[in-house]
Amino acid sequence: VYWSDWASYSLDSSNKRTGKQHHRVLRENGHHIMGVHVYHPVLRQRGIQNPCWDNPCDHICVLSGDSYMCLCRLGYKLAANKHSCAVTKDFSFVIVAEEDLLYKIDLNRVGAPVPVTLPVSNLGMISALAFDWSNQTLHYSDNRHSILSAINVNSFEQWTVHNHIGSVSGIDFNVTHQLLYWVDADK
Repeated sequence: VYWSDWASYSLDSSNKRTGKQHHRVLRENGHHIMGVHVYHPVLRQRGIQNPCWDNPCDHICVLSGDSYMCLCRLGYKLAANKHSCAVTKDFSFVIVAEEDLLYKIDLNRVGAPVPVTLPVSNLGMISALAFDWSNQTLHYSDNRHSILSAINVNSFEQWTVHNHIGSVSGIDFNVTHQLLYWVDADK
């Protein structure tokens, strides 16, 4: 396996099965190596069919003999049609905000928790969070843009809930009545 190491400005490799036989392939003085592309003649053969190329799966497609099998990301389970993924209802997680980033930490994982960055953008400066478990929606306040917004944690669809709100210091969501409450520190 090959990777670019930004700490040492180098391109390194090691045996992908053992992690051993590490060696430095190339070193750039003060310049980050931004990407690696692997070329192998076998990858250029014409007429090879890969059932995953059509990507019939919601999340992950893996080869299985001369066919394929669908898998789901953590926190999801495979639906009866064996292609779609649905949220696992008993899945426990924590959402953590760090300025303009959101992390999801799986509490069902064995071993040390691993924060996974949620693939969302334009978050601004997050100051407070509230979760609506009934719709799998994370509500958050963005004090940089003075808005309240929401993100569906399954589809990662984002939308603005309320504009021109001032400086929010706390929010809460009433699941029963589907109401969002917030505290404006400016008022």
